[in-house]
Amino acid sequence: MNSEDEEFNRIERESKQRMEAVYQEVQKRNKSMDREYKLPKPWMVLNVGCIECGVSSDVVGFYATKEEADRVAKTCEDHLHWRQGGQNAFEVYDLRAPQAQEYTDVIAKMKERNT
Repeated sequence: MNSEDEEFNRIERESKQRMEAVYQEVQKRNKSMDREYKLPKPWMVLNVGCIECGVSSDVVGFYATKEEADRVAKTCEDHLHWRQGGQNAFEVYDLRAPQAQEYTDVIAKMKERNT
């Protein structure tokens, strides 16, 4: 192995170590935020545009209750289901919901491949 290869391998190892440290810190902060941070308006309505039509996706707004978010999504769906020349879907998301597990699994698999 020549010196360039050795240097590349060293940099790659150090980069993986830094990525792992950052990943661990993010996980720790996420757990802390779950306990400490309370969202005043945890329900988000998102306009999911159409990738085939080129219609943009947009955040419609944030709401204190699911019922309010559902009403807004339904009203938008009734009046704006076709916008900018394409389909639109209005989805309600609970921003407090622990959705990270599926992403955690993917990241874990990625880390396994990189080691």
